[in-house]
Amino acid sequence: MKKTLSLFLTFFTIIAFSQQKYQSLLWEISGNGLEKPSYLYGTMHVSKKVAFRLDDVFYKALEDSDCIALESDPTTWPGFNYEMMLDQMTAYTNNNNEFYTNLFKLMHPEEMAIRGSVRMDNNAVNAYLYRKNYGSDNFEEETYLDMFIFQAGKKNNKDIYALEDLAESRYLTTKAAYNANKKELDPWVQKLYAKENPYLIQENLYRDRNLDLLDSIGAGVNTEFYRENMLYIRNKNMVVALIELMPTKSVFAGVGAAHLPGEQGMINMLRKRGYTVKSLTSEQTDYSKTEKTKLDSLFIPPVLKRHSTPDNFISINTYDELREFSYGGQKYYLDPDMTNGAYLTMNRISRFLYLPNEKENITLQDIDHLLYEDIPGDIIKKEELTAPYPGISIVNKTKKGEFQKYHIYQTPLEIIIIKFAGRSDFVLKHQNKIFDSITLKTPTSKTKLFVSPHKKFQVDFPEYYVSSNMNNFGKKLIEGYKNDAYYFVEEAVLNDISYIEEDSFEAKYFHHALYKNYKLEEKEGGFKAGDYKTYESKALLDATSQKHLHLKTIVKDGSYYLLGYVGTKEDDKNAFFKSFKFNKTDYSGFNKVIDTSLHFSVHTNSKAPAPNPYGYGYGYNTGKKDKAYEKKVNETTYSTQANEQIYITRTKYHDLQMFHNIDSVWANLEKQVNYGGYYFDAKKGFKISNRNSTNKDSIYTHRFSYTDSSSAKQVLVKNILKKGVLFELKTLVDSISGPSKFVTEFYDSFTPIDTLMGKSVLKDKTGQFFEALRAKDSIILESYGLIKFKKHNSKEIVSVLKDFEFDKERLDIKSYLVGQLIEIDLKNNLPFIKQLYLDSYSDTQTQTAILDGLFESNNKENYNLALELMERDLPLGSVSSMFYNYYRKDSLQLKATLFPKILEYSTISEYKQPLYNLLARVKDSGYIKTKSYKKYKNQLINDGKIEVKRSLGNNSYGYNSYSYSLATFVRLIFPYRKERSAQDFFEKLLNVDDTNALVKYYVLLTKAKEAIPAKLTQKLIDDEENLYLVIEELNDAKLLKKLKSFKINQQQFAKSKLLSDANFEKETDSVQFLFKREFKTDKGHKDAVMYFFKIDKDDDYSGKVEALHYISFIKPKDPTELVVDYYSKSESYGTIVDKTKELEEQYTEIINLAIYKDRERVTPSGNGNYYDY
Repeated sequence: MKKTLSLFLTFFTIIAFSQQKYQSLLWEISGNGLEKPSYLYGTMHVSKKVAFRLDDVFYKALEDSDCIALESDPTTWPGFNYEMMLDQMTAYTNNNNEFYTNLFKLMHPEEMAIRGSVRMDNNAVNAYLYRKNYGSDNFEEETYLDMFIFQAGKKNNKDIYALEDLAESRYLTTKAAYNANKKELDPWVQKLYAKENPYLIQENLYRDRNLDLLDSIGAGVNTEFYRENMLYIRNKNMVVALIELMPTKSVFAGVGAAHLPGEQGMINMLRKRGYTVKSLTSEQTDYSKTEKTKLDSLFIPPVLKRHSTPDNFISINTYDELREFSYGGQKYYLDPDMTNGAYLTMNRISRFLYLPNEKENITLQDIDHLLYEDIPGDIIKKEELTAPYPGISIVNKTKKGEFQKYHIYQTPLEIIIIKFAGRSDFVLKHQNKIFDSITLKTPTSKTKLFVSPHKKFQVDFPEYYVSSNMNNFGKKLIEGYKNDAYYFVEEAVLNDISYIEEDSFEAKYFHHALYKNYKLEEKEGGFKAGDYKTYESKALLDATSQKHLHLKTIVKDGSYYLLGYVGTKEDDKNAFFKSFKFNKTDYSGFNKVIDTSLHFSVHTNSKAPAPNPYGYGYGYNTGKKDKAYEKKVNETTYSTQANEQIYITRTKYHDLQMFHNIDSVWANLEKQVNYGGYYFDAKKGFKISNRNSTNKDSIYTHRFSYTDSSSAKQVLVKNILKKGVLFELKTLVDSISGPSKFVTEFYDSFTPIDTLMGKSVLKDKTGQFFEALRAKDSIILESYGLIKFKKHNSKEIVSVLKDFEFDKERLDIKSYLVGQLIEIDLKNNLPFIKQLYLDSYSDTQTQTAILDGLFESNNKENYNLALELMERDLPLGSVSSMFYNYYRKDSLQLKATLFPKILEYSTISEYKQPLYNLLARVKDSGYIKTKSYKKYKNQLINDGKIEVKRSLGNNSYGYNSYSYSLATFVRLIFPYRKERSAQDFFEKLLNVDDTNALVKYYVLLTKAKEAIPAKLTQKLIDDEENLYLVIEELNDAKLLKKLKSFKINQQQFAKSKLLSDANFEKETDSVQFLFKREFKTDKGHKDAVMYFFKIDKDDDYSGKVEALHYISFIKPKDPTELVVDYYSKSESYGTIVDKTKELEEQYTEIINLAIYKDRERVTPSGNGNYYDY
């Protein structure tokens, strides 16, 4: 296969390249005034041996160079990636599941988490230092080629330079990956890949130094968008940086091999700038092997400096500052030695000994017992540590012969694991410089004032404490220990601008959720006075010592606070709780920041978020660019370490977007605050206030705030409209202390930048619309609805409708224009509309649009006109929309005037059902009498019989069928039920399984106080799955309370209602009533009762499954009254019984969800068994 591939490549090369230009990896750069040559080498960013086939000339060039230049400087990676990680953490919120439990949840460490921390060789370590695939270790070098070049330079005291800005490079590479590959590879590449694996081809070409074909394959596989961002822009940037370095020093530059060849490759760019660039090749002799061995075995003493963790609990000699990553009760610090390929890591795992634990707390002895299994390789030396804490010191040797050293400490608050690892015996030589420098804070009995970063809050706290994430956005925790008592303070954040919960509810419910999680009972609890809603409680932990867990919660702005004390001294708890206070957040370091993604400037102390390459107009792997005239929305978030956030949305409106005036813009935006979601409950609407609008230099600004009356939280909104771009700023503050300096500075200084501002939305776009329409410009195809026509536009609309030839793609636009003309100026264009209707004999869509417009007007004269036009010519096709007003309030009283005349068209199939449905609606509303359509009685009855026959012949109908056409016939024919022909209809009706029709018949008979046929009773009342619908319809008709003989109890109705949409097979599954349980609702404190049922299922997919189904009702004042409207209900799959939990626990949670069903953040626990929430 290798021979075949070589022959193919040779053949291709001969044909495709008359002169190969790039047949080397190493290139010498000279001329253009350079005193000494520099070198450019094409690398592979891997540790595979294929990347290390390095010729003698490679090492000679490396040795002759004064400095090293790489795409980026590896020493900058940890800091850069840490900041990137923090940015990602600010954008990440996972508060949808068990919010009140998880927000403050402190989890005891699992055994495997601690063992994993001992075992761990972090993926970041491998990415930084090695990039090895451990399954292929024997076929790889000890690092990747770029790092090898870096280390060779550092070990020989050469300066290191970056050829790119790391942030820009990361942005470009991420952007490129969004649209990397062509939909269809070039044909010659497809043939090539059909013969051999693409990765093998790439390796072979790199081994053969064939950059020409490597570049051609890239052009055949990747999109131009990818190559532009991954290669061309970056090539130019690196060439510019290289040119700045070369005049004063000889540079050895290592970059990815793909950057070298091609018209826009670095080699050609250098040549165009006047440099001589020639290839360098040589044999690979013993010289190169000796040089590699020498560099591999050369280590230099580490340069260490004393650093401390952010809480100053640990002080130690390290290579770099200690960057803390905190998550789930663990803190992790990574400190790589890029030069020597060594690294130092620290894990700090909170023990949370003071909280209840169903398992035994893990101790140092447990860790020691498992070290034989968890320490890599062989333990060479193990010693007991006694000061300042009990601990273990281990020296081990891996199977590769590399030494490592650990210190593991057990403190009252944490398990601390410090690991130092490196190649060969590097650790043995330098371990003392690190481990002898370790200083750990020791316990005291003192208290000190703890002030959070930016002075946001302060509290008297034990001097002996540890903290997590205090200097970053997100959840923060401090834990203290003093005199056998534990203290903790948590700050958690949720800057939710779409939902504001009642403060008092949240302050209290956190306690309920936390005690439930720890299986404790609240002993005492109550609200405390203060500016913000505050709740305190306690629970007994140990009856003998009277040790209690005391909790205090405070709900403020986007932050929630939990204070905890575990101990026996009430006075200490009181002093601790009372000492907590808020300060005015102290912000400094404000500078002008220019956001290049959303195009604005602002004065802030927060850095601009990393640009988002995914919002720049390209669909994923489509290569299709957004059109400049289209609407485009970009979003970003600015955050502070004190947990404040400002959300910015930039909307570039569609170029045809129109508003008649600025007030309509602001009104529309305010409307979206409450009506932006799919479901709006007026009772939950926000209160909007503090409106302020300005206009300066055609920049329009509108400020307002919205809140909930039961919360101190408040959302501040600022909208800025400039031309065709709207900026919206939103942030969550509290109305008591008001916005911070971060918010006021940001809002007051926010300035749009004149970039891609679009077309002003306050200008009349009708002229542009008509021009685009006549030019058949695609701009209007999906945006014609944005145009706001006025009366003066009617002449132009008439002109277009007369003269313009609408193709099939634009018929919807024609219909829209017809509707607009009728709406804005029908009076002056009545003759035209009539003539257009008659001229559109073969254009059903236009005729329907005219009738739609006339009927939607809810105007008697227009209705008469519509009837007149229909009498002249009747459109066919989809006409049902004409008889139902979807967008405005429908006037059934006016619609009734259409009858009986309009029934003339009910013989036409397209009109039959729409007209019968409308007739039934107006009849049931009392606007017409039966005699109004008596003329059409026989037709109705015959059509009804046909529908019955159709229903009987359609096996797809079944119980719970929701076909309403037959029910319509029941409503219309029922007045003639005494007549023989109608009796035939109703007799045959009893044979169908159309539930809606049968129920309608049952209700009408009941209302008429006539006997119910036994067969109808059997199908509806005796069938549990249909019973609920009868009861609901009787209730809607206000007949239920009048039926004294209707002996259906609440449990029967509950079961029927649940079965109506349960995932239930009547033939195979069993249903069992369990019990009913009373509860009181959270809102309104109403008495309610819940009925529990269990369905046992056995299917091919899930096997045997037990599902709980449940429904609750508000209890009536009269205990004999049947309640039809349910309060809460399980959905089709119910709740699958969790075998790992007690049933009572699951019942309690279901009841709890019903109690708090109107609290959006009260959600089920577990792993997805609650399908209905």
